[in-house]
Amino acid sequence: MKTKLTRLTSFLPVLALCWTCCCGFSQSADQIAAAREILAKAPPAELASKSVELVTGAPAKEKVTVAAAVGHAVAKVNPQLAATAVTAVSTREPSVAAAIAAAAAAELPNSAPAIAVAAIKSSRVNERDVRAAVIGAAPGQAVSIITSMVQVRGAAR
Repeated sequence: MKTKLTRLTSFLPVLALCWTCCCGFSQSADQIAAAREILAKAPPAELASKSVELVTGAPAKEKVTVAAAVGHAVAKVNPQLAATAVTAVSTREPSVAAAIAAAAAAELPNSAPAIAVAAIKSSRVNERDVRAAVIGAAPGQAVSIITSMVQVRGAAR
């Protein structure tokens, strides 16, 4: 007899693939390079705040794209601070949490569970969107992502 978690994870890779293909966050190499250049100049202590500044300063129609570019860039510039930047941006702009988390997780698949948890620290973030986007970016970590998110949300209640 399969457990609920096993049954749930059996269809998640398909759901994640659909999410990535249909609702993916497209950003150009130029956008990622520009964000990377800006973030590379920031001291480590200011990386999260600079990430927030880039996303909040973007026009409303481009916030998701900019957030995804920032996610890729921060993961490349300073992988140890990627989750911190994801938390900062997601808290300030909950509507872009899935985009920044998926982008960072795509660059750092082994850190995907921690990145997903970082993205849902704000209660205003849509947890389902984050889960689907991060699993789409790092499908090999699906069980770990789900387990980590469930543990965090369970502890918060």
